[in-house]
Amino acid sequence: MGFSLVVVSCVTVYDTISNRDFSSHYNPGQTQIHPEFSVFMPSSTELRLYFRFFPWELAYKPDPKDSIAKAHVQLFFRVTKTYNSIEIIDSLTTMFHFKGKPRSQYVGFVPIRLLEKGKYVMEVFLTDINSQVQISKVMELDFQPDGNANSYMMLSVHGNPLFQPHFSVNDSFRIRSGILNPKGMKVEYYRPDTLLPEPPDQIGEEVLEGGQADSSWVLTNPDTVLFTFNQPGLYCFKATESVIGKPYLGTGIHFPYIKTPEDMLRPLGYLCSSKEMEVYWNLNNPKQAVDSFWISTAGDLDKARELIRVYYNRVQLANYFFTGTKEGWLTDKGMVYTICGPPAKVQLTDQGEYWVYGKGKKEAIEFYFYYDYHPLFGKLSILERSDLYSRMWYNAIATWREGRIFSLNP
Repeated sequence: MGFSLVVVSCVTVYDTISNRDFSSHYNPGQTQIHPEFSVFMPSSTELRLYFRFFPWELAYKPDPKDSIAKAHVQLFFRVTKTYNSIEIIDSLTTMFHFKGKPRSQYVGFVPIRLLEKGKYVMEVFLTDINSQVQISKVMELDFQPDGNANSYMMLSVHGNPLFQPHFSVNDSFRIRSGILNPKGMKVEYYRPDTLLPEPPDQIGEEVLEGGQADSSWVLTNPDTVLFTFNQPGLYCFKATESVIGKPYLGTGIHFPYIKTPEDMLRPLGYLCSSKEMEVYWNLNNPKQAVDSFWISTAGDLDKARELIRVYYNRVQLANYFFTGTKEGWLTDKGMVYTICGPPAKVQLTDQGEYWVYGKGKKEAIEFYFYYDYHPLFGKLSILERSDLYSRMWYNAIATWREGRIFSLNP
């Protein structure tokens, strides 16, 4: 395996992030490659982009020179000040070359060069050269020499970064930090937030929860000693004298997948009334409750299987895409995604994210998720609710309850 590196700064781009459609971000079936990215600040002057991709997903073609099957990957990123900026502050292109039997994964990092502290937007592109398949991801950077959420990174027992903001309870890991305090690292624990979000048409004042930790303690030598946390919930890691931290969600061993009857029963809260859910839980038999709901809804077993396949696939994808301080399916985005499916169009801006369903201005339905910032947990995406969604949401729930898959896209 080999690689090459090219770095460029201060050029102009006319294809701004806010002008493009990012719906493919939420539809993994549209691409054959599924890389993951994470940003880490190992010191007050250094910022890195960590990446992981899977060489077995790449297209291998025989090289005319030696007939050996080879794959080639291009990694490119560009950094701008905002989502609609045309000036590139930093960019980098690097190539990776593979031959022979594909390895299971490849993990590495490249430097990000930022001259001034502040907030930036980065778009990363990974391209399989042989197949010309490309995928991108947009990430926000907050370069603060005194430290921020990017100053913390979880490492597996093998030393690889955790690219998702969650971990399975009973897993062991180390915690690396660019602002490690000699006294240790503080951990704040918050019980799991299992409340369903309000429906899109329920207008009320949004309250940012999570102000008071349920417990806290100090970890000594967090970068050298393996730690295990066995309670599901939210863990916020921070320097002992700092309010700046990095939240990770501790989840069940199967997460983000839906594997148990209990996991299947909980998301039915979107389709059932609170009284119905109380009856189902009081059965003390989640499998019986789930079977009863889907078979009675579908009318026959084969139809029930198809409804189950689609509904829980959406729940799993919501967990993958939207998990942060709570399980992804419990977020505002996860609620809309579970009931309506992936959006047809996604627009990213500095203030929030627009999801568009349907085609044409008359038939289209738009959801807007605005950004709010929690003092401990960082950026949150919150749905701008409106009574204009009432009829659509009622029809969506009724469609599922009538044994039909609901989708706003043709």
